Amino acid sequence: MAGTRAPKQWSLSKVETITSFEAWRQNLQYSLSLDQNFAAFLVDGFTWLKKTNANPLRGIVDDGEAVAEANRRTAAQKCTHLDLMLGQIANYCPIISRNTIIKNSTSINSIWQSIRLHYGFQSTGGHFLDFNSIFLEPDERPEDLFQRLASFIEDNMLRAGGNIHHHGEVPEADEELSPSLENMIVLTWLRLINRDLPNLVKQRYGTELRSKTLASLKPEISQALDSLLDEIHSATDAKVLRASIKDKHFDRSAKKTGSIRTGRQIKCCILCKQAGRPSQHFLSTCKYLPDEDKQYMSRVRQSYCTEVGDSESEDNVDNEQVSFLNDNVGPKLQNKFDELECKGVFRKPEDVGISVEYINPSFLVKKAPGGFRLVTAFADVGRYSKPQPSLMPDVDSTLRTIAQWKYIIKSDLTSAFYQIPLAKDSMKYCGVATPYRGVRVYTRCAMGMPGSETALEELMCRIVGGFCVAKLADYFVAVIPRRSFYTIGSASFSRYKNQEFAYHLAKLLFAQNR
Repeated sequence: MAGTRAPKQWSLSKVETITSFEAWRQNLQYSLSLDQNFAAFLVDGFTWLKKTNANPLRGIVDDGEAVAEANRRTAAQKCTHLDLMLGQIANYCPIISRNTIIKNSTSINSIWQSIRLHYGFQSTGGHFLDFNSIFLEPDERPEDLFQRLASFIEDNMLRAGGNIHHHGEVPEADEELSPSLENMIVLTWLRLINRDLPNLVKQRYGTELRSKTLASLKPEISQALDSLLDEIHSATDAKVLRASIKDKHFDRSAKKTGSIRTGRQIKCCILCKQAGRPSQHFLSTCKYLPDEDKQYMSRVRQSYCTEVGDSESEDNVDNEQVSFLNDNVGPKLQNKFDELECKGVFRKPEDVGISVEYINPSFLVKKAPGGFRLVTAFADVGRYSKPQPSLMPDVDSTLRTIAQWKYIIKSDLTSAFYQIPLAKDSMKYCGVATPYRGVRVYTRCAMGMPGSETALEELMCRIVGGFCVAKLADYFVAVIPRRSFYTIGSASFSRYKNQEFAYHLAKLLFAQNR
């Protein structure tokens, strides 16, 4: 039947892996088993002698009366069928001498072992030590590495009746892949990808690992592998950056004694120095430094310096000194948390009945009109989030749209994101650490929170979709007839009021486009 037909048999090449060899072997063995004249020689335990002048029949005897007369074969006939089968195997195995297969083989397993010996992965106790020689090859996918590790372990498991003894005994049954061995394969896989990856997986999946094995989490780890590696690389870059900053930049004793620092910092790029390139320039000006790292360095320069008090530091700019923020930002940050907690933006985890699984860093950003805005970085959580799909506006299309209007009504919501409740299932991933009052969780959406922008866009479309045509940082309402100018404006803001949405009265604008 066409449904049971095996793929067309192919020949072995000079370079094969365990996986490719096993695929070739099983396909060939299946094809040979379809012929009744060959099937008997493929059974485990069936052996024959080497073909010599003294043993032309190779120890094969005639079939007895136990075999049906129609299927009964003589020793010469069976020997002929054996030679035909061995010849077929030799045709698809050109890398091995034909005599090795046709004349010197003693069983089907001896043929497989001869081929394994040629490629260097014969089943022996010493071959298992080659497991230590497996590494992640250049341009190799992590999943390919895992398959190589799994195939190697499965190929080296003990077989019943094999030639490998364990503590002086031959296993009576084929060894099975145990859960502990699966865990060891996954652990080795993580370590070969990056030596810091096992510790990060332990930290990130600590909750799941309380009740699950490492091997059972392997599919989830594979999907998040890129983000995990990005996190490791970011941490490594931060260490390199901190190592390049010398302690003398924060030497308070020099300031107290009135000593003056003379001279200039020597230009040296640590990345180019390690790579063997010309390194007579600062790290911040290195053309090989990715844009993301340059942005990270910029954020580091603006970081808080609450422990050293008044100080100054030499940055990677010639003859330029940058003063660090020396304000006591801890109380300011805590006051902002307290203010938002009173408004219901934050709650204690126990008050909402959840256990926090992830803490997101928060800091203050100075606003142009004055005051500070609390900003929380949800970058790590965002890697695992799948926001609701929505058609988001862009600056170019918005400007082109409002340029065509004669009358414009502009409005802006007050803390728009804080007016959207956050689902309880998502709160455990939106934890924050306050400076003095412990952990809190978001109960409302926030700027930068995964899915908050699409949620706000969807909400505004449903509330003022009939009036608000273009939305961006502010919300614009287009009115063509002048007589409808105030009517539509009042109707749109009535919808705000009905939904209990707060908006900036100072930013409310009724205008005519010139």
